[in-house]
Amino acid sequence: MTVYFYTTRDTTAYQPNIMLIKAIQNAGALLHSNLVGVSYALEFPKGLDAVVVLGDPESQEASYVVALAIARRKPILYLLTKGELVPPDIQKISETHELKKVFKFSYFTLDTASKIIGEFIDQFVYHTDTYEIKFTLRLNTELERYLKWKSKRMKVDKATLVRRLIEEFRGHDEQYKG
Repeated sequence: MTVYFYTTRDTTAYQPNIMLIKAIQNAGALLHSNLVGVSYALEFPKGLDAVVVLGDPESQEASYVVALAIARRKPILYLLTKGELVPPDIQKISETHELKKVFKFSYFTLDTASKIIGEFIDQFVYHTDTYEIKFTLRLNTELERYLKWKSKRMKVDKATLVRRLIEEFRGHDEQYKG
């Protein structure tokens, strides 16, 4: 999974940038960004799966990045730190019914950053909101302990972790034609 992180405050010293980068990397994503020193790229890379934008009420550039991602039909997470005003153009995009399938807007704090990133990736990249089939998985005690430990470290529930692993295997399986 490849995620492009765009920030209007293009310095690695800015604490929200650091938290969001860590959250994206902890979700297992390959990260590209407009930040110098973090897989620097001004253009979207090939094979891009999602775009995360740390916006600013004053910046128009973030709106252009969102528009480009919409044009390329990539899922977008637009973030503002709690208490900031939503730019009018982003407000209009978030209210558009057709774009709700690819666009998510959220306020965040340093404590909620990783949860919001994880939920976005699950919902828009892995499409966990459409999972409807129940499956019983029988494990021995050792595997169950490992699954519990790993899911706790990644801050996701066990079912989501198993889904991610299966999605990853499916993506690398050249014989599968589904």
